[in-house]
Amino acid sequence: MTGLAWVALAAGDTGEAERLLDEAMPALRDAGPWFLLPVGYLRAILAVRRGREDEAIALVRDSLTRIQELNDQSSFLYTMVPLAAAAALKGDDAWVARIIGARDAVTDRTGAIDVAEFVRDLREHAERDARARLGAERWARAYAAGRRSSIEAMIQDIDRARS
Repeated sequence: MTGLAWVALAAGDTGEAERLLDEAMPALRDAGPWFLLPVGYLRAILAVRRGREDEAIALVRDSLTRIQELNDQSSFLYTMVPLAAAAALKGDDAWVARIIGARDAVTDRTGAIDVAEFVRDLREHAERDARARLGAERWARAYAAGRRSSIEAMIQDIDRARS
């Protein structure tokens, strides 16, 4: 069901994606924490697409605690995209740069990349707009800080943004 939700989201059918995720949840609750990560990630993207940045940030925070427990770098990579998009919706360009920096550091260490076009588009849009507003020097400083960041630091950033 999660895979079908991914396909529905990629095709732009957010209603169908939401329905499939709702249908998948009862079985996934008992399957273990890793199986909930894609659901949280897809729900965060749906929240961003609907302009609900606070909802997306809350979903990402929940996912980050699971990612931290599982030490799942691939899920971290994917989860940073809706977080960056949510930070962009909030107008926090420096946070967008730190998030993208943290994501790129994981990509450099693991070789993992975004495979879905709609995910790349979401990241590229957030990055392009934040870069333009920050300028090269401020972007570079915030991005470098993100590259040295950790999951715990991302959780703390979320907690600060939510308070």
